[in-house]
Amino acid sequence: MHLPHLLKNPRAKSHLKNLFCAVGAAYLLKIVFEIGLSELFAQIKQMEWGFAIIMLIAFGEYFFHVWAWTSTFLAGQAPFHFSTLLRLWLGANAIKSLNPLGNLGGETYRLLALSKVMSKKDASASMALDIFSHVLMMILLLACAFVLSLTRFPWGQKILIAALVFFGVMGGVFWWILRKKKSGLLFQTLAGAIMSFTPLKQAWMEKASELDDIIQSFFKRGKKPFAQLNVFHFLGKLIGFLEVWVIFIYLDAPIGWFDSFLIYAFLQLITILFFFIPSQIGVAEGGTYHLFAWVGLPPEIGVAMTIIRRIRTLAWVFLGYALVAFGFPKNCATSD
Repeated sequence: MHLPHLLKNPRAKSHLKNLFCAVGAAYLLKIVFEIGLSELFAQIKQMEWGFAIIMLIAFGEYFFHVWAWTSTFLAGQAPFHFSTLLRLWLGANAIKSLNPLGNLGGETYRLLALSKVMSKKDASASMALDIFSHVLMMILLLACAFVLSLTRFPWGQKILIAALVFFGVMGGVFWWILRKKKSGLLFQTLAGAIMSFTPLKQAWMEKASELDDIIQSFFKRGKKPFAQLNVFHFLGKLIGFLEVWVIFIYLDAPIGWFDSFLIYAFLQLITILFFFIPSQIGVAEGGTYHLFAWVGLPPEIGVAMTIIRRIRTLAWVFLGYALVAFGFPKNCATSD
């Protein structure tokens, strides 16, 4: 059975999710016992009130992402209070963290909620714009980390200049497409190039054309909503690195803000590459374990950092599922 058909089978998706989770958990246990439970516990214990700080930082990250989301509604006005949109975001994030291959994903949860108070077309457009900007800012964050990492190597200056030119040209092309309103050029071209060898080409081309039209309609509304969407999503991503830096401060690790940013970007890359593993269990810990060992830092510090972030994630996931349990919001007013 081909993978696309396999993922359409709910039972097969459930088995895959359980398998990925089991393999990741087994690898996590292997790393934990290699380092030692007592050593990890001693590292985590140093956080103390630092847990309250990283919870607040995570809230700031969610706040900016939701603020960005409010600019995507094509009618120009969000259908819910900001607090209700935040509630939907937390619920969706909880579902996505633990159920990446499930029938009800985090984005589907938000879409269903929006569809109750607005047309399905507008709800889908809002979600498409939000996800597009989220991914775009993730790529920008990784590009910044890649460029900054080159400064650590004596031969990196030449590559750094080439990278800046490349990203500048790509950014210019993207902006030109939007300004000239070349509808269909951007994502139809990408979909045609990437998916030409798959049996899903036609479906991807249709989705790409639809996304092109949505982005063009959104861009025509003016620069302010477009800037708000991307700037606040980027700020949300950027705030996340503060969490890593604060954790290292509490762990007395010899890691400054610059390296904290690079490590955070590395964790984001892991999230992208292993999205199909629930909460990237085992993968994040294994990645930081080997990364720290490779650069000559104590691996237990890296693993402790990822476990501390996982504890924070579980706290917000618990809150998110509690909000989901209350059902979809019924109030569609935008102000009290």
